[in-house]
Amino acid sequence: MKICPYCKKEVSEADKFCGWCGKKLPIEPTLEEPIEEEPIKEEPINEEKGVLEKIRERAREEELERKRMGEKEREGKRVGLIREKAKIELEERQKIRSGREQLMEKLTRASSEEVKRREEFLKRLGMKKGKKPKEEIPTPLKIKEKEVIFRPLPQKPSFKQKLWVRVLIALFLLGILAAIFTFWYWYFIVNK
Repeated sequence: MKICPYCKKEVSEADKFCGWCGKKLPIEPTLEEPIEEEPIKEEPINEEKGVLEKIRERAREEELERKRMGEKEREGKRVGLIREKAKIELEERQKIRSGREQLMEKLTRASSEEVKRREEFLKRLGMKKGKKPKEEIPTPLKIKEKEVIFRPLPQKPSFKQKLWVRVLIALFLLGILAAIFTFWYWYFIVNK
């Protein structure tokens, strides 16, 4: 095992590139092998770029996969919540419907006494159970005019009455102002 000089993590001796940071590891000469200088080739750089691109591509794919899974989970949660709300609303509507149906049943159901009273009423009118009453226009009830009592509306005051009331109110206000002025005059000037 050797240590990557860039990220300081352990990598195997056979690796040419660091598995952690993706950079090319320097070649360390052994004592047994003579040091030979090799001319710089473009292939190792391309190889390094290719490996680096592959690592980046894998990282991007994994990140996209994580995002997709996260979105699917969130969408699944949303769908679950929507379904729960829909079930609750459906139950509430069924309760309301059942309450309405019970109310309608109570309103339409007639007791045996009520049915007897209705039949007697129809007999008094001279009709049978299934027939419609004759369509005669009933005469409107005539009300005697003397019997109906309405409260009479108060009469509007005449122009003279309105004028006198306004003059009296103005004189009253002027009297109050004069009394206030007189008091302050006496308090500040005459009293000293």
